[in-house]
Amino acid sequence: MLLDILLHTPRWVFVVLAVLVVMGLRASRPQNASLRRCVGLPLALSAVSLAGTTSAFGTQPAALLAWAL
Repeated sequence: MLLDILLHTPRWVFVVLAVLVVMGLRASRPQNASLRRCVGLPLALSAVSLAGTTSAFGTQPAALLAWAL
């Protein structure tokens, strides 16, 4: 049964798996990152989250307070 699954799996799936394994191994090594890089993504995601909250609930104080908490 497992052999049938492996035989019928497209070859590109194994290529994607190999790329992900290599990326994971590279990410496991110690790295140096600038403060800008460490702060940029959380700020961008916070902005997107706030935009989603305001588009769904408007500028209701309760919604903004819940988002801030």
